[in-house]
Amino acid sequence: MTVEHLRFVGKRHPRVDALEAVTGSAKYTADMSFDQMLYAGILRSPYPHARILSIDAGKAMIPGVRAVLTPKDMPRIPFNSAWRGDFHLDQLPADEFLLTEEARFVGDKIMALAADDPAIIDEALQHVEVEYKVLPPVFSPEEALRPEAPKIHLNGNIAAKAAFNIGDVEEGFRESDHVFEGQYETQRVQHVPLETHGCIADFDYKEKKLTVWSSTQVPYNVRYVLSKALAMPTEKIRVVMPFVGGGFGSKDEMADEALCALLSMKTGRPVKSQYTRGEDMRATVSRHPSQIWLKTGVSKNGSLVAKQMKAVFNTGAYSTAGPSVMKVAGVRWATLYKAPNVSFEGIAVYTNSPVAGAFRGYGNPQSNFANEVHMDEIAAELGLDPIEFRLKNAVRAGDIDPVNRYQIPSCGLEECVRKGVERMGWGEKKGRRNGRGVGVAFNCHATGAKPAIPERSMAKVVIDGKGVIHVYSAAADIGQGSRTVFAQICAEELGIDIDKVRVHVGDTGTAPFDFGTYASRTTSIAGYAVKLAALDAKAKLLEKASRLLNINRSDLVISDGVITAKTGLGEKMDYHAVFGDSNNGEDVIIGMGEYEPPGNSLSFTAQFAEIEVNRETGRVKVLRCVTATDCGRAINPLGAEGQIHGGVAQGIGFALYEEMVVDDGVVLNPDFRDYKCLSPKEAPEIEAILVETIDPSGPYGAKGLGEPSLVSVAPAIANAVYDAIGVRICSLPITPEKVLKALCQTS
Repeated sequence: MTVEHLRFVGKRHPRVDALEAVTGSAKYTADMSFDQMLYAGILRSPYPHARILSIDAGKAMIPGVRAVLTPKDMPRIPFNSAWRGDFHLDQLPADEFLLTEEARFVGDKIMALAADDPAIIDEALQHVEVEYKVLPPVFSPEEALRPEAPKIHLNGNIAAKAAFNIGDVEEGFRESDHVFEGQYETQRVQHVPLETHGCIADFDYKEKKLTVWSSTQVPYNVRYVLSKALAMPTEKIRVVMPFVGGGFGSKDEMADEALCALLSMKTGRPVKSQYTRGEDMRATVSRHPSQIWLKTGVSKNGSLVAKQMKAVFNTGAYSTAGPSVMKVAGVRWATLYKAPNVSFEGIAVYTNSPVAGAFRGYGNPQSNFANEVHMDEIAAELGLDPIEFRLKNAVRAGDIDPVNRYQIPSCGLEECVRKGVERMGWGEKKGRRNGRGVGVAFNCHATGAKPAIPERSMAKVVIDGKGVIHVYSAAADIGQGSRTVFAQICAEELGIDIDKVRVHVGDTGTAPFDFGTYASRTTSIAGYAVKLAALDAKAKLLEKASRLLNINRSDLVISDGVITAKTGLGEKMDYHAVFGDSNNGEDVIIGMGEYEPPGNSLSFTAQFAEIEVNRETGRVKVLRCVTATDCGRAINPLGAEGQIHGGVAQGIGFALYEEMVVDDGVVLNPDFRDYKCLSPKEAPEIEAILVETIDPSGPYGAKGLGEPSLVSVAPAIANAVYDAIGVRICSLPITPEKVLKALCQTS
């Protein structure tokens, strides 16, 4: 079906929750309170590595403190806060406890309390006396991998290894006419969502049920981890997601939900945790710092013959999603450009540093930075056009993903490149070496996490007796606009105006199962489930109407909310009239949808950047970014362009400004005074180009969009720096100091 034949899908629709967001009526976890609610406080380790010998927690029981928990009060059940289901038990190590007896980073949780007022917490925590045995720390992967290094966990300092081989890479290098090697590094950065982590837990002793309100992007996953950590049946746990003010992966796992639950059980009252900005930056996950070595063999005609990657990811004190992030980095690197001989070796290493985890792009920004700077280096060394060299070796529709073995059903990369080249004015601007330069980088990114995760999504559509359509999905809207997309899909399938649709997301008590919002999956996978649920509701609605109109159901259609025969002849009726005039809204029609994609579709991006370098200060200024993304069908082009703008802005921060500065395990810049993000004043002109290839796996041909726009920004900027002044920067962020040092070395 072409976009011209669609009424709601493919149209630029304002967000259905915009009024709530801009007027302040949207309720976030921080806005919520309950009668007799208590506030949680956490005592955190001041040492990067220490064993807790004793805690005199009784001294914290000052007036207003209602309960204290120490490690000895905890169920000693190891877990991983990033688990999604039983399939993850073997993939992600169970290396965390709710409160630890051995602190592994500055900020590790060693005691919790509940108080009447947040103002009491700091005073109470200051009274606690803790005896530590300070242990030798290790802060870098190089230190941690030495045989004599102190063990951070009982099984050593390696969280996970991953490797795959295609063909014979050593033979491929021997057959290559040219072999290139390079080393690349990326830094630790924080998600810094506007809303910090928060949750409220309320345990009902009569029903033995736990309700948790959480600023999460994965409600069902939080329920699963709570069940494991508390040894509590999942059916006794309900997780409710209020409005969420951004996540970017940081809210992809459990934070303090279990501790608040235990404090609620102990006090019989609701307990709330709301992180300060400092806590959020010190104690929640960051992007993994990485060190990546690449070796590539190329033939005389510019074809890749062999390529090899060795990657070390610093996962910090606990693994969380580290093993998976590290492997995905290798998979995406292996997929974008074809070669008959491929080798990947990756390792996720524990250190006594802040914990790293899921972050928008999930390993792809690290490996793509290395790969796209490396490809640019090769093209320059061989005198090849950097775009033609990439396109010659890039994957295309019909090719097979070399690692996951899925066929790639759609690929609009060439169109992305063509449109990006034209809009950037690439030919006129490339190669001037006058302090201004342009750079390019490609990427491919997955839609969902299959086959690592058995992707499955369910949705429910309810038409009530008053004619209002309710969509229920556990796929979280964390600011990306999925409420609007779900409303568009539902209205399109039902043939009923979008103003009649109400979308309810993120409540395990009312919405059927969904893994949550991550991996650019929400529109494609959860949206498809909404489409199927709407189709099911439509079939039941028409079945009811057929009896009233005495027309076969197969001969009926709905258009603009009116049910009529396909021929246009005969009696008509408004869709809500099927419930009858005497109905009080009690009668309902329920449609259910369940979807699992057959494979894993890939989105593609061609990222262009124009920059200016001040040779005296080393400062890099981004002047313009053009981002062309193959996103399949854009369900809501307005929202899709917003996603691209946000991703590019975040990518510029990754490229130039952002870095968590950690010294002896202590985060030195845990607030916006010292942690530099891209400000609106510094934001360049950003142009988003949507290239629509219709992919069979998504609703109306949609593919993932949330992450690709960030992935290639940093290498495009780095390649533009080379174009401007002739120096290569192979580590992030691209600071003035690094630029000046590189200029000095080449002068």
